[in-house]
Amino acid sequence: MKIPKMGHFKPRNLAYVCINRKRVYLGKWGSPEAAEAYARLVDSLIHGNTMGDTTAVTLADLAAAFLEARANYYGSPAQIERFKTALEFPLRLYANLPVDEFGPLKLQTVRQQMMESGRFARNYLNTLVNCIRHVFKFGVERELVKPDTLLALKSLSPIKRGRSAMREAVPVKPVDIEIFQKTIEYLPPTVAAMVQLQRFTGMRPGEVCIMKADDVDTTVDPWVYTLSHDKTDYRRAADDKRTIPLGKRAQEVVAPFLERKEPNEYLFSPLDAQTERSAELRATRLTPITKQTRDRDNSERRPYNARYDVNAYGRAIARAAKRAGVESWSPNQLRHLYATEIRAKYGLEAAQIMLGHSTAYVTQIYAERDREKAVEIAMMEG
Repeated sequence: MKIPKMGHFKPRNLAYVCINRKRVYLGKWGSPEAAEAYARLVDSLIHGNTMGDTTAVTLADLAAAFLEARANYYGSPAQIERFKTALEFPLRLYANLPVDEFGPLKLQTVRQQMMESGRFARNYLNTLVNCIRHVFKFGVERELVKPDTLLALKSLSPIKRGRSAMREAVPVKPVDIEIFQKTIEYLPPTVAAMVQLQRFTGMRPGEVCIMKADDVDTTVDPWVYTLSHDKTDYRRAADDKRTIPLGKRAQEVVAPFLERKEPNEYLFSPLDAQTERSAELRATRLTPITKQTRDRDNSERRPYNARYDVNAYGRAIARAAKRAGVESWSPNQLRHLYATEIRAKYGLEAAQIMLGHSTAYVTQIYAERDREKAVEIAMMEG
């Protein structure tokens, strides 16, 4: 009998072995727990256990397997972050518990911990509990979890409105236009361009962040931004991409970036923003640059990302709002502002079309009629 060797899953610093082409996680790499789990596994193999019993799989193993398999699965990075948040609490309480011993009562205990943390509104807490169930569904598909375990977890009812002291989520409101104008004065030019583009198109924050030069077709009027991917790709046909028409004002924002970027480069880069900030600091510097500063080796500095992610984009806005002395706001509030204005001018249907929705329930269906209407509104808006 060939005894499997222990491997090192570096992204999460976990030890594992492969049994029947399936990866079984043993715990933190180099830890006594991992060594003990490996010893038990070897002993079970020597004595004829083929690992068909899922009791050897712990909650930590299941979480690691899920996060590895789904790392690049979802269209939006926020979705995998939501799963990480959901798994934080069960892993804190039951990391080494065999998956099939995690029943409704333990899920209820996890939910109670979430409630007591005060971090979540009622609806979002119910969403996080569903995320935990989804991880167990993944485990059933991979034969890491028994189907009865998932069925039992589904028996826990969601928390309903008015049945607990939990706060309700506050609806996202449009950013006040005066606050927006004051904030933009303190933003780096690159980030200022991003918020203006959102302001004129209503696109999602993530859609601004992933915009590349070759995604924009400037041969038509208005210009059209075709997304290479977006969070709702899985709902549409493979050849049906989300398109966003860019009117005159949006074109004026994007044009300078198109001129200085290669086709496959992201339009909005943190490196550009830092370069702009450094130039501003040099221009306002009152003392000469020292030799030590000129000769400083910056090679060890962490490199800048090729593009902004949604969190970094939001933090840049929050910093600028603080400097401006106004209430903090998020980039998603620009999308709400755009929707409110379009609805006031052209009606609810027009707002849904321009945002990429066909109904008030955010169900996306793309039809040629909708695209033509979107182009018409973009032209009128300028």
